[in-house]
Amino acid sequence: MTTNRPRERTMPLAQEARLFALLIEGALISDDGDANRTSERSGGLRELWTALEPEVRRHLLLFAAWPLRSAPWPDADGPAERYAAELARFAAQWAAEHPGASWAAFCSVPHPAFSLASSLAFDRENLEVSWSTAVFLLARSARTTQAGE
Repeated sequence: MTTNRPRERTMPLAQEARLFALLIEGALISDDGDANRTSERSGGLRELWTALEPEVRRHLLLFAAWPLRSAPWPDADGPAERYAAELARFAAQWAAEHPGASWAAFCSVPHPAFSLASSLAFDRENLEVSWSTAVFLLARSARTTQAGE
């Protein structure tokens, strides 16, 4: 017998997303910041990504895009990199339209980045793209922080 009751939250959405981001950042450190290698090698984290609630995946994508709102983005090679660049561009646009707004507000109200992140996070058929997008965002954020951009 199965029950389809919603899972009770054990921690706030933002905390769960940030905790998972820290796990990805740890994998990136182990892979010398190589997003492609982390995306391909981190099978255990990729499996956890598929088990996360879509709302957590969306929040992580938005959370990871926020620090990149003022960073230059190199040419994108594949779909995940293009989505990451687009999320960062949308974050910049939203920040310009809402001066002084916080990342928490950016992660919680509807706007183009929210819609794109939702599309990626809720697509059960192609979670590989949302996984790789999250890894690319966090890798770029780490490189941007190290470079002082």
